[in-house]
Amino acid sequence: MGPVEPVKIDLREVARVPGARATHEFAESLPEDEQFQATGPVRGSLAVSNAGGVLLLTGDFRGRVRVPCARCLEPAEVDVSGALQEEFRSLTPGVEKPADTIDAQEPAEAAYSEGLLDLTELLRQQVALGLPIQPLCTADCRGLCPNCGKNLNREQCSCAAEALESPVGWRAELAKLAQKQRGAA
Repeated sequence: MGPVEPVKIDLREVARVPGARATHEFAESLPEDEQFQATGPVRGSLAVSNAGGVLLLTGDFRGRVRVPCARCLEPAEVDVSGALQEEFRSLTPGVEKPADTIDAQEPAEAAYSEGLLDLTELLRQQVALGLPIQPLCTADCRGLCPNCGKNLNREQCSCAAEALESPVGWRAELAKLAQKQRGAA
């Protein structure tokens, strides 16, 4: 997929008028990210309302992305969806602006600046937050051999079936060592 131009939505009119509202339906392509690759457009809707000093953005999104499988590192396609809920400072003249909105605290990370909403960046952030912790290519993925690294979904390796040590086995060894030292004292 080639470079994706960011989609910016002009919210300056809504941002200037208290009580103003706007809605937007979207189907946006996302640029490839280090965490995922969208396999199609991310779809959804959003509503923006000016509550005086704050723009309230609510909505939802859904899409499908490709991520590495947590067990075998092969591509895994997963559905992502979520709610959009953000607060940005409005441009309403003469109204006190809160200091705890993301565009005030971390302007470089915000998807909103000077009345323009970078929908592509907002969706990229929200999709990344909505990724499963351990995505799997299939429910019965066998993963990689811990000894030789072969993908066990494709081939059986010739490594001896070794009993894997418990990740907390060091505690038992430490207890044995402490007991020996107490016995020697």
